[in-house]
Amino acid sequence: LGVRLSLSGSFADEFTFRKQQVQDFANKLKATAFDTRDAWMIYQARYKPKVKYCLPITTFTYDQCCAIERPFITAFLNKLGLNRHTKRAVIWGPLELGGLEIMHIPVQQIAEHCQLMIANIRKENETGNSLVKAMGAYQLILGCERSFWEQEDLTWYPTYKSTHLSLQYVWE
Repeated sequence: LGVRLSLSGSFADEFTFRKQQVQDFANKLKATAFDTRDAWMIYQARYKPKVKYCLPITTFTYDQCCAIERPFITAFLNKLGLNRHTKRAVIWGPLELGGLEIMHIPVQQIAEHCQLMIANIRKENETGNSLVKAMGAYQLILGCERSFWEQEDLTWYPTYKSTHLSLQYVWE
């Protein structure tokens, strides 16, 4: 599928490849004389598809995702006439609230994982059936009275508060 999986099961090779790919892309963007409209076209037509391709099946950490996107975001902000100190809430925020709605890779990776999971469950294929069984088993282990996805927050989940747990991030 075009994703480099090592025999250890880690995505270290894929991370290295994607990071270098985005760095090269950012260097090319810095060297061009594009205006704001051209930069948006490059972002929509080239950067987003290139980066989103591997996200449904990779398990990059939050820090790895940030390391991948950092070079491009810096170069892209310069082309938009913004500087590197622009608040990230503005960069990743929705257009309706005055943001630029630029893709944030850690959030996009979680969204892609959820979309793939829901698609497999709806297809009722082997992967989807195993996911349903696994969620049922987790509900039994955790002692949930309501469905796993209908829980209001993670106060019932026996873990510490963390900023880098994907499940906790989705609920928040």
